[in-house]
Amino acid sequence: MTVLYLTEQGSRLSREGHCLVVSREGNVMARVPAGLVEQVVVFGNISITTPALTYLLRHGVDCIFLSQDGHYFGRVVSSSSRFGLLRQAQYRALSDDGLRLRVARSIVCGKLDNYLRYLACWNGGLADLAVLREMRARAAASLDLVTLRGLEGMATAAYFAAFRPLVPSHLAFLRRNKRPPKDPVNSLLSLGYTLLAYVSWSAVEQVGLDVFGGFLHATVYSRPSLALDLIEELRTLVDDFVLGAVREGEYDWRDFQVRNGGVFLSDEARKRYLRAFQEHVLERQIPHPFQQAPVMVRRALELQARQVADIVLGRRQAYEPIALWADGR
Repeated sequence: MTVLYLTEQGSRLSREGHCLVVSREGNVMARVPAGLVEQVVVFGNISITTPALTYLLRHGVDCIFLSQDGHYFGRVVSSSSRFGLLRQAQYRALSDDGLRLRVARSIVCGKLDNYLRYLACWNGGLADLAVLREMRARAAASLDLVTLRGLEGMATAAYFAAFRPLVPSHLAFLRRNKRPPKDPVNSLLSLGYTLLAYVSWSAVEQVGLDVFGGFLHATVYSRPSLALDLIEELRTLVDDFVLGAVREGEYDWRDFQVRNGGVFLSDEARKRYLRAFQEHVLERQIPHPFQQAPVMVRRALELQARQVADIVLGRRQAYEPIALWADGR
């Protein structure tokens, strides 16, 4: 079974017997046996004929609709869809304390491994790396979520203590802070993490999981906990983007406004940031444990969401995080 991705703008999906046909301007681009398709994902300006859509829905195949750049619009769910069963399995898994802890531990350890690798790229201070290594070892052996979350918080503080000397001193970055950010670097980091979380949200919705049911992050009203879980191991991509930008002098105090006790990008600087973030983070090719070739960040998050789906359905036993920076910068 496979997922059929439709990305060619102006193309059309139709049905011929038991085959799905992708064409553009009358030219057939692909012909796929419909029985092999478990989900259809449509990116942007692509049409599906009524016979094709009817056939998919009769056979329990959901259709997901995204913008061309991957923002989630919605889905058409078959009356025989497994969508509800997947979410039932997700919440059964979340009620299994042992399973939830194992997945959360893997997420945290993956995040801390990437912290260590990223700092090693910058020849991070040995003392700070020693603290991180200790937190990583303790996280791997933690026996409950409360302890694990505490260790993750301490490790993050140690990471940003090592990160601080890499930032130009005039930007007044002392430590990680948010809600609201108190300096330009924290403002850039917060915006980047938020944008990455929305991409993760789209990936979770695409797969069919409930974005509000996370393993590491607690279930809190309106918090997209699972989307936040999945970005933990990728946070250093945002850090690298921000650090590179400020060290190159692309952002300075003049690009920010101070209001409501926080520091925020001006409208013009935000537009510049969004363009650069798309190019340097979302379109970045990164390694993935289940792919032979690097994939873009959007695709990597979708693959991680599908890995979670396999875990809750009992198809996989363990969550494997993405290892970044394995070969240096």
